[in-house]
Amino acid sequence: MENEGSIRKWWISSLITLLLVLTSSSAIVEEIIIQPKLHDGSIVELGRYTFVYDAIEHIKEQDTSAVIAIGSSKIREAFNGEEIKKNSATRSVDFYNLGLAADLPYFRAIQIEPILEAEVELLIIEIGPNSFSTLQSPLRNQDFDRMNALLYDRPISSGEQYRTIIDPNDRNELHLDFTERIGSRTDASFEAFELNLAELVGEEEGWDCDTKMSNVRCVPPPESELFHTYLQYPPQFSNAIEYFRSKDDGSLEEFYGAPLDNYLSTPNHQPEGHYNKNHQALDFIINHTIESGADVVLLGLPYNPILKNRLEPDAWKYYNESIEIYSQREDIHVLDLMWDPLLSSEDYFNDYT
Repeated sequence: MENEGSIRKWWISSLITLLLVLTSSSAIVEEIIIQPKLHDGSIVELGRYTFVYDAIEHIKEQDTSAVIAIGSSKIREAFNGEEIKKNSATRSVDFYNLGLAADLPYFRAIQIEPILEAEVELLIIEIGPNSFSTLQSPLRNQDFDRMNALLYDRPISSGEQYRTIIDPNDRNELHLDFTERIGSRTDASFEAFELNLAELVGEEEGWDCDTKMSNVRCVPPPESELFHTYLQYPPQFSNAIEYFRSKDDGSLEEFYGAPLDNYLSTPNHQPEGHYNKNHQALDFIINHTIESGADVVLLGLPYNPILKNRLEPDAWKYYNESIEIYSQREDIHVLDLMWDPLLSSEDYFNDYT
Protein backbone atom coordinates (compact mmCIF):
# COMPACT_ATOMS: atom_id res chain seq x y z
CA MET A 1 0.00 0.00 0.00
CA GLU A 2 2.83 2.38 0.90
CA ASN A 3 4.54 1.59 -2.40
CA GLU A 4 1.32 2.35 -4.31
CA GLY A 5 1.11 5.73 -2.58
CA SER A 6 4.67 6.54 -3.59
CA ILE A 7 3.96 5.58 -7.21
CA ARG A 8 0.81 7.72 -7.21
CA LYS A 9 2.75 10.70 -5.87
CA TRP A 10 5.41 10.17 -8.51
CA TRP A 11 2.86 10.21 -11.34
CA ILE A 12 1.13 13.31 -9.99
CA SER A 13 4.44 15.11 -9.64
CA SER A 14 5.54 14.03 -13.11
CA LEU A 15 2.33 15.23 -14.72
CA ILE A 16 2.47 18.62 -13.04
CA THR A 17 6.15 18.93 -13.90
CA LEU A 18 5.21 18.36 -17.53
CA LEU A 19 2.65 21.12 -17.23
CA LEU A 20 5.31 23.35 -15.71
CA VAL A 21 7.56 22.94 -18.71
CA LEU A 22 4.97 22.92 -21.48
CA THR A 23 2.16 25.29 -20.50
CA SER A 24 1.65 28.96 -19.79
CA SER A 25 0.73 28.10 -16.20
CA SER A 26 4.39 27.48 -15.40
CA ALA A 27 4.91 30.93 -13.84
CA ILE A 28 1.97 30.40 -11.48
CA VAL A 29 3.11 26.90 -10.54
CA GLU A 30 6.63 28.21 -9.99
CA GLU A 31 5.42 31.02 -7.72
CA ILE A 32 2.90 29.06 -5.66
CA ILE A 33 4.36 25.55 -5.47
CA ILE A 34 8.09 25.56 -6.18
CA GLN A 35 9.46 28.91 -5.04
CA PRO A 36 8.28 28.60 -1.39
CA LYS A 37 10.00 25.23 -1.08
CA LEU A 38 13.20 26.65 -2.51
CA HIS A 39 13.13 29.67 -0.23
CA ASP A 40 12.44 27.83 3.01
CA GLY A 41 15.38 25.46 2.62
CA SER A 42 13.28 22.35 2.02
CA ILE A 43 14.95 21.65 -1.33
CA VAL A 44 18.20 23.61 -1.19
CA GLU A 45 20.49 23.29 1.82
CA LEU A 46 20.50 27.07 2.30
CA GLY A 47 17.15 28.50 1.21
CA ARG A 48 18.48 32.04 1.08
CA TYR A 49 20.60 31.05 -1.93
CA THR A 50 17.47 31.13 -4.13
CA PHE A 51 15.95 34.47 -3.12
CA VAL A 52 18.37 36.99 -4.68
CA TYR A 53 16.62 37.38 -8.05
CA ASP A 54 13.33 38.12 -6.26
CA ALA A 55 15.25 40.64 -4.19
CA ILE A 56 16.64 42.29 -7.32
CA GLU A 57 13.16 42.67 -8.82
CA HIS A 58 11.90 44.21 -5.57
CA ILE A 59 14.83 46.66 -5.43
CA LYS A 60 14.21 47.70 -9.04
CA GLU A 61 10.60 48.58 -8.17
CA GLN A 62 11.57 51.03 -5.42
CA ASP A 63 11.83 54.78 -6.03
CA THR A 64 14.94 55.07 -3.86
CA SER A 65 18.61 54.55 -4.66
CA ALA A 66 20.14 51.22 -3.66
CA VAL A 67 23.18 50.35 -1.56
CA ILE A 68 23.70 46.58 -1.56
CA ALA A 69 25.98 44.53 0.67
CA ILE A 70 27.15 41.07 -0.42
CA GLY A 71 29.26 38.48 1.32
CA SER A 72 29.04 35.53 3.68
CA SER A 73 27.16 35.07 6.95
CA LYS A 74 29.49 37.69 8.42
CA ILE A 75 27.89 40.41 6.30
CA ARG A 76 24.50 38.77 6.76
CA GLU A 77 24.84 39.16 10.53
CA ALA A 78 26.66 42.51 10.64
CA PHE A 79 24.92 44.66 8.04
CA ASN A 80 21.69 46.16 9.42
CA GLY A 81 20.17 48.11 6.54
CA GLU A 82 17.31 49.41 8.66
CA GLU A 83 19.64 50.85 11.29
CA ILE A 84 21.95 52.33 8.67
CA LYS A 85 19.03 54.09 6.99
CA LYS A 86 17.91 55.58 10.32
CA ASN A 87 21.37 57.12 10.70
CA SER A 88 21.80 58.09 7.05
CA ALA A 89 21.99 61.72 6.00
CA THR A 90 19.53 61.08 3.18
CA ARG A 91 16.08 59.50 3.07
CA SER A 92 16.34 58.62 -0.63
CA VAL A 93 18.57 55.57 -0.18
CA ASP A 94 17.70 52.04 0.95
CA PHE A 95 20.35 49.64 2.24
CA TYR A 96 20.00 45.96 1.36
CA ASN A 97 21.65 42.91 2.89
CA LEU A 98 22.16 40.12 0.34
CA GLY A 99 24.69 38.16 2.39
CA LEU A 100 24.57 34.36 2.12
CA ALA A 101 25.93 31.88 4.64
CA ALA A 102 29.08 30.16 3.32
CA ASP A 103 29.19 32.49 0.30
CA LEU A 104 32.48 32.94 -1.56
CA PRO A 105 33.49 35.27 -4.43
CA TYR A 106 33.62 32.32 -6.86
CA PHE A 107 29.99 31.53 -6.06
CA ARG A 108 28.75 35.13 -6.08
CA ALA A 109 30.35 36.01 -9.42
CA ILE A 110 27.37 34.19 -10.97
CA GLN A 111 24.99 36.83 -9.66
CA ILE A 112 26.94 40.07 -9.94
CA GLU A 113 25.60 40.98 -13.40
CA PRO A 114 21.91 40.59 -12.42
CA ILE A 115 22.56 42.44 -9.13
CA LEU A 116 24.04 45.42 -10.96
CA GLU A 117 20.94 45.58 -13.16
CA ALA A 118 19.17 46.98 -10.08
CA GLU A 119 21.08 50.24 -10.76
CA VAL A 120 23.15 49.96 -7.61
CA GLU A 121 24.75 53.20 -6.46
CA LEU A 122 27.17 51.48 -4.10
CA LEU A 123 28.15 47.83 -3.71
CA ILE A 124 29.66 46.83 -0.37
CA ILE A 125 31.72 43.66 -0.76
CA GLU A 126 32.85 41.69 2.26
CA ILE A 127 36.53 40.89 2.11
CA GLY A 128 38.27 38.52 4.48
CA PRO A 129 40.55 35.48 4.63
CA ASN A 130 37.62 33.45 3.26
CA SER A 131 37.71 35.63 0.11
CA PHE A 132 41.04 34.00 -0.77
CA SER A 133 40.36 30.49 0.55
CA THR A 134 40.98 27.23 -1.27
CA LEU A 135 38.43 25.67 -3.60
CA GLN A 136 38.91 22.21 -5.02
CA SER A 137 39.06 21.62 -8.76
CA PRO A 138 36.57 20.25 -9.54
CA LEU A 139 34.48 21.57 -6.67
CA ARG A 140 32.98 19.50 -3.87
CA ASN A 141 29.39 18.34 -4.38
CA GLN A 142 28.07 20.79 -1.78
CA ASP A 143 29.79 23.64 -3.64
CA PHE A 144 28.18 22.57 -6.91
CA ASP A 145 24.81 22.47 -5.13
CA ARG A 146 25.26 26.03 -3.86
CA MET A 147 26.37 27.40 -7.22
CA ASN A 148 23.51 25.68 -9.03
CA ALA A 149 21.10 27.17 -6.50
CA LEU A 150 22.53 30.58 -7.41
CA LEU A 151 22.08 29.77 -11.10
CA TYR A 152 18.47 28.62 -10.64
CA ASP A 153 16.11 31.23 -12.06
CA ARG A 154 19.01 33.45 -13.21
CA PRO A 155 17.52 35.83 -15.82
CA ILE A 156 18.28 34.71 -19.36
CA SER A 157 18.60 38.38 -20.34
CA SER A 158 21.49 39.02 -17.91
CA GLY A 159 25.06 39.24 -19.12
CA GLU A 160 27.24 36.16 -18.90
CA GLN A 161 30.75 37.51 -18.62
CA TYR A 162 31.05 35.52 -15.38
CA ARG A 163 31.66 32.44 -17.55
CA THR A 164 35.17 33.75 -18.20
CA ILE A 165 36.23 32.95 -14.64
CA ILE A 166 34.59 29.50 -14.39
CA ASP A 167 37.15 26.73 -13.97
CA PRO A 168 36.86 24.32 -16.95
CA ASN A 169 36.97 21.45 -14.45
CA ASP A 170 33.73 22.74 -12.91
CA ARG A 171 31.86 23.27 -16.15
CA ASN A 172 30.19 19.86 -16.52
CA GLU A 173 28.46 19.97 -13.12
CA LEU A 174 27.19 23.56 -13.33
CA HIS A 175 23.82 24.43 -14.88
CA LEU A 176 25.13 27.24 -17.05
CA ASP A 177 23.02 26.69 -20.17
CA PHE A 178 19.27 27.10 -20.67
CA THR A 179 18.61 23.39 -21.21
CA GLU A 180 20.54 22.52 -18.04
CA ARG A 181 18.47 25.03 -16.06
CA ILE A 182 15.26 23.48 -17.41
CA GLY A 183 16.50 20.17 -16.04
CA SER A 184 17.22 21.86 -12.72
CA ARG A 185 13.68 23.27 -12.65
CA THR A 186 12.26 19.83 -13.35
CA ASP A 187 14.20 18.34 -10.44
CA ALA A 188 13.11 21.17 -8.12
CA SER A 189 9.47 20.87 -9.21
CA PHE A 190 9.46 17.13 -8.52
CA GLU A 191 10.72 17.66 -4.97
CA ALA A 192 8.41 20.62 -4.38
CA PHE A 193 5.30 18.70 -5.42
CA GLU A 194 6.30 15.72 -3.30
CA LEU A 195 6.73 17.97 -0.28
CA ASN A 196 3.42 19.72 -0.90
CA LEU A 197 1.64 16.40 -1.31
CA ALA A 198 3.19 15.13 1.92
CA GLU A 199 1.87 18.20 3.71
CA LEU A 200 -1.61 17.76 2.20
CA VAL A 201 -1.90 14.20 3.51
CA GLY A 202 -0.44 15.16 6.89
CA GLU A 203 2.86 13.33 6.51
CA GLU A 204 4.92 16.46 6.91
CA GLU A 205 4.49 19.98 8.26
CA GLY A 206 5.94 22.79 6.16
CA TRP A 207 7.53 26.05 7.25
CA ASP A 208 5.43 29.19 7.51
CA CYS A 209 7.90 31.78 6.25
CA ASP A 210 5.38 34.61 5.99
CA THR A 211 5.05 35.01 9.76
CA LYS A 212 8.00 33.35 11.53
CA MET A 213 10.63 36.00 10.93
CA SER A 214 12.74 34.56 13.75
CA ASN A 215 13.26 31.44 11.61
CA VAL A 216 16.70 31.79 10.03
CA ARG A 217 16.05 29.24 7.31
CA CYS A 218 12.96 31.06 6.01
CA VAL A 219 12.69 33.68 3.28
CA PRO A 220 9.28 35.38 3.17
CA PRO A 221 7.54 35.42 -0.22
CA PRO A 222 8.16 38.51 -2.38
CA GLU A 223 4.51 39.60 -2.03
CA SER A 224 4.76 39.52 1.79
CA GLU A 225 4.77 42.81 3.70
CA LEU A 226 7.79 41.39 5.51
CA PHE A 227 9.92 41.11 2.37
CA HIS A 228 11.31 44.66 2.29
CA THR A 229 12.33 44.45 5.95
CA TYR A 230 13.86 41.03 5.34
CA LEU A 231 16.01 42.45 2.54
CA GLN A 232 17.38 45.11 4.87
CA TYR A 233 18.16 42.88 7.85
CA PRO A 234 17.26 39.16 7.94
CA PRO A 235 16.69 37.15 11.14
CA GLN A 236 19.95 36.37 12.91
CA PHE A 237 21.59 33.20 14.14
CA SER A 238 21.33 32.49 17.87
CA ASN A 239 24.17 33.62 20.14
CA ALA A 240 26.16 30.46 20.81
CA ILE A 241 28.72 32.22 23.01
CA GLU A 242 26.05 33.73 25.24
CA TYR A 243 24.32 30.36 25.51
CA PHE A 244 27.47 28.45 26.49
CA ARG A 245 28.48 31.16 28.94
CA SER A 246 25.04 31.07 30.62
CA LYS A 247 25.40 27.33 31.29
CA ASP A 248 28.44 28.02 33.49
CA ASP A 249 29.52 24.37 33.25
CA GLY A 250 32.66 24.58 31.16
CA SER A 251 30.77 24.52 27.85
CA LEU A 252 32.31 27.81 26.71
CA GLU A 253 35.83 26.59 27.44
CA GLU A 254 35.04 23.42 25.49
CA PHE A 255 33.66 25.54 22.61
CA TYR A 256 36.99 27.33 22.45
CA GLY A 257 38.98 24.11 22.78
CA ALA A 258 39.25 21.30 20.24
CA PRO A 259 36.21 22.48 18.18
CA LEU A 260 37.95 25.80 17.47
CA ASP A 261 41.19 24.03 16.58
CA ASN A 262 39.26 21.77 14.19
CA TYR A 263 37.50 24.81 12.72
CA LEU A 264 40.83 26.48 12.01
CA SER A 265 42.17 23.33 10.36
CA THR A 266 39.63 23.67 7.53
CA PRO A 267 40.34 25.99 4.58
CA ASN A 268 37.10 27.98 4.96
CA HIS A 269 38.70 30.98 6.66
CA GLN A 270 42.30 30.54 5.59
CA PRO A 271 43.83 32.23 2.52
CA GLU A 272 45.39 29.78 0.10
CA GLY A 273 48.30 32.16 -0.34
CA HIS A 274 48.28 32.70 -4.10
CA TYR A 275 46.03 34.05 -6.84
CA ASN A 276 43.29 31.38 -6.96
CA LYS A 277 39.67 30.85 -8.04
CA ASN A 278 38.24 33.02 -5.29
CA HIS A 279 40.69 35.88 -5.71
CA GLN A 280 40.14 35.92 -9.47
CA ALA A 281 36.37 35.98 -8.93
CA LEU A 282 36.70 38.81 -6.39
CA ASP A 283 38.59 40.88 -8.93
CA PHE A 284 35.91 40.10 -11.52
CA ILE A 285 33.20 41.32 -9.14
CA ILE A 286 35.10 44.50 -8.25
CA ASN A 287 36.04 45.43 -11.82
CA HIS A 288 32.65 44.60 -13.29
CA THR A 289 30.94 46.73 -10.65
CA ILE A 290 33.19 49.69 -11.40
CA GLU A 291 32.56 49.28 -15.14
CA SER A 292 28.81 49.45 -14.43
CA GLY A 293 29.23 52.89 -12.88
CA ALA A 294 28.64 51.85 -9.27
CA ASP A 295 31.02 52.67 -6.43
CA VAL A 296 32.76 49.86 -4.54
CA VAL A 297 33.56 49.53 -0.85
CA LEU A 298 35.63 46.56 0.30
CA LEU A 299 34.65 45.89 3.90
CA GLY A 300 36.96 43.80 6.06
CA LEU A 301 34.95 42.54 9.04
CA PRO A 302 36.66 41.43 12.27
CA TYR A 303 36.73 37.91 13.65
CA ASN A 304 36.35 36.70 17.22
CA PRO A 305 39.59 37.76 18.96
CA ILE A 306 40.01 34.32 20.52
CA LEU A 307 40.08 32.82 17.02
CA LYS A 308 42.57 35.43 15.81
CA ASN A 309 44.83 34.76 18.79
CA ARG A 310 44.84 31.05 17.88
CA LEU A 311 46.13 31.64 14.32
CA GLU A 312 49.52 30.44 13.21
CA PRO A 313 52.06 33.26 12.55
CA ASP A 314 51.46 34.87 9.14
CA ALA A 315 48.37 32.69 8.58
CA TRP A 316 46.51 35.70 7.19
CA LYS A 317 49.52 37.40 5.60
CA TYR A 318 47.96 37.05 2.14
CA TYR A 319 44.83 38.83 3.37
CA ASN A 320 46.87 41.74 4.78
CA GLU A 321 48.95 42.02 1.60
CA SER A 322 45.83 41.98 -0.58
CA ILE A 323 44.20 44.69 1.53
CA GLU A 324 47.30 46.81 1.09
CA ILE A 325 47.21 46.38 -2.69
CA TYR A 326 43.50 47.19 -2.92
CA SER A 327 44.00 50.25 -0.69
CA GLN A 328 46.36 51.70 -3.28
CA ARG A 329 43.66 51.71 -5.95
CA GLU A 330 41.92 55.05 -6.48
CA ASP A 331 38.76 53.52 -7.96
CA ILE A 332 37.67 51.61 -4.85
CA HIS A 333 37.27 52.38 -1.13
CA VAL A 334 38.67 50.02 1.51
CA LEU A 335 37.38 49.92 5.09
CA ASP A 336 39.40 47.27 6.92
CA LEU A 337 38.03 46.65 10.41
CA MET A 338 39.79 43.30 10.82
CA TRP A 339 42.38 44.57 13.30
CA ASP A 340 40.45 47.56 14.68
CA PRO A 341 41.08 47.62 18.48
CA LEU A 342 37.59 49.05 19.06
CA LEU A 343 36.12 45.79 17.72
CA SER A 344 38.43 43.40 19.53
CA SER A 345 36.01 42.33 22.27
CA GLU A 346 34.46 38.86 22.33
CA ASP A 347 31.16 40.58 23.23
CA TYR A 348 30.68 41.59 19.59
CA PHE A 349 30.48 37.97 18.41
CA ASN A 350 27.95 35.15 18.63
CA ASP A 351 30.39 32.43 17.48
CA TYR A 352 33.91 32.11 16.02
CA THR A 353 33.40 34.47 13.09
